[in-house]
Amino acid sequence: MKTLPKLTFSLGLIPLTLFSVLIDSPVYGQSFSRYSVNSLMTTIESDETDIYYPQSLEPLPMVVFLTGALVEKEQYTQFAQELASYGFIVALSNHRQVIPAFNFDGQLPELSQITNTLNYFQQEHENSASPLFGKINLELLGAVGHSHGGGAVLQSTEGQCNFPFCTGTFERPSELKAVIGYGMNRFNFFTNQFEVTNNQGIPIGFIQGSLDGIATPDEAINTFNLVQSPPKALITIDGANHYSITDINNPLGANPDPQEATLNQLEANQLIAQWTAIFLLAHLENNSTAYNLIYRDTNTDARVSIISQSVPEPTGTKGFILITILGLLGLIQVHLKSSVS
Repeated sequence: MKTLPKLTFSLGLIPLTLFSVLIDSPVYGQSFSRYSVNSLMTTIESDETDIYYPQSLEPLPMVVFLTGALVEKEQYTQFAQELASYGFIVALSNHRQVIPAFNFDGQLPELSQITNTLNYFQQEHENSASPLFGKINLELLGAVGHSHGGGAVLQSTEGQCNFPFCTGTFERPSELKAVIGYGMNRFNFFTNQFEVTNNQGIPIGFIQGSLDGIATPDEAINTFNLVQSPPKALITIDGANHYSITDINNPLGANPDPQEATLNQLEANQLIAQWTAIFLLAHLENNSTAYNLIYRDTNTDARVSIISQSVPEPTGTKGFILITILGLLGLIQVHLKSSVS
């Protein structure tokens, strides 16, 4: 992907410490590497952005996070820190739009943020004055979204630009290897139908609150079923509602969820971040423990249920093995005939 002219600048560095790490949860029987997390504030294009980055000596994958409609980035601080602690460099932006036809003026993410943020990461990896210098794996990008932002990351797999998730042009970057969202679906209010997601083999993960009253579990499963190609997974958090991903329930200015969560806000927030991380570890880092938790039914956490479909084993591999066996048998038969004669 071509690098665009640099349009970003750093505003400062803020150290952050993670105090809440669920290392004793049974889902982490073999555990994952965890890191302490720092953050910096910057501007990408005109979007105020927080970057959360682990203290690691090795280059780490990139993650773009797209917020829910009318939800400020400050409401995802805990989630972003927790996600980054699993070994991801996370970009979280505010993106404001004005849409007169819908009398809309406010926070509304779109697909341009993915390419703009990738451009930022490419620049900072080469910038010796940046705290991100040399710390970014420029080949691995994941996209994460909440609600409207989730709808955007779903559409990103198709490489198309359609309103209201895109207002200019969009070409899916080759670096984008996996997407996952919380409280997302593709129900089209204009057609009153669910849309097919032609993801072209890009892994898609859904994380869903069982008590989500805005983006319901039924809407999630209907969208999951219409994802055209595996791998795909639907991970349901029991007792979570639409805003269990944010720092507080029903953030000011956002469309409130009529359903009350029964799961503690912090616990739910951490679970959502952790399973987001597990999905990304499986598909960005080829982590076998993470992959097995999602696709091999090794999860033992009663708060979490999973429906998933992995990529089937290529029939070509089985055919190659069969041909090899038949070939060896043929050679043995020829050798025996030669010995007899």
